[in-house]
Amino acid sequence: MNRSQAFIAREEELMFYNKEALIDLAFVFVYDDGTDELDFDFIGYVSAYFRVYDGKKREQLIKDFSSQLTRNSSVLIMNCSVTDMTFEDHGPYFYEMGYNRSGYETPLRFGKLLIL
Repeated sequence: MNRSQAFIAREEELMFYNKEALIDLAFVFVYDDGTDELDFDFIGYVSAYFRVYDGKKREQLIKDFSSQLTRNSSVLIMNCSVTDMTFEDHGPYFYEMGYNRSGYETPLRFGKLLIL
């Protein structure tokens, strides 16, 4: 079985502090084949994305952190400056994280993003 095709995005809540930089925040991705957890292999990886949307309708894009993500094996690493992490309002937002794979997007995580 090609484990990259069977990966399903997970819902996971995140919390960040407003106006605080993120340094080497690692997101680890594994595939559970029923008996073992294996490193996710990012077949066809071109780039990654992390988008933040308004918390109510999830329609308005607030921030796009695509250039702040790098990949190292089965890990996506996020580095954001204070300016990047400055949100106009505290409160709940919605995020989606994934990677671009040979012309289309593969979502990996999504959910509520709380900015304190």
